[in-house]
Amino acid sequence: MRRLPLSKPLDIVALIVSILTVAAVSLFAFGDRSAPDAVSIETDDARFLYPLDQDRVVTVSGPIGETLVEIRGGRARVIESPCRDKICILTGHLDATGAWTACLPNRIFVRIEGGVVGDGVDAQTY
Repeated sequence: MRRLPLSKPLDIVALIVSILTVAAVSLFAFGDRSAPDAVSIETDDARFLYPLDQDRVVTVSGPIGETLVEIRGGRARVIESPCRDKICILTGHLDATGAWTACLPNRIFVRIEGGVVGDGVDAQTY
C-alpha cells in the first residue's frame, strides 16, 4: 500500500493564503478603532455634540426636569436626573465608542461617538 505525503507544496501555499486572508479581513473589520472623541446628547427637540477632551457639566432639559451630564477625563456620565429609578445614573461612566445610557422618563439619550461624527452610515445601516 502506498502512503500519501502529509502535505503537498500547493497545500502549504493554500494554507498560507488562507491565513493571510483571515488576517487581512480581521484587520479591516477590527483594526481601525479610533478613540472616542465626542458625546452626543439627544432630546425630543435637539441633538447636542460635545468633545470628550473638554471637561464640563451639561444641563439638559426634558419633560420632567433637568438632567446633568458630566464630561470629564474622556468619559461621560449622568450625575443627576429627576427620574424615579435613576438607572441612567447607575450606568456609570461611558468611555467606549457606542456606549450609551438613556433617561427614558426624561427622554434624554447619551451616547459616546468616535471617528467622523455625523456621517449617518455605520455597519448596521449599511
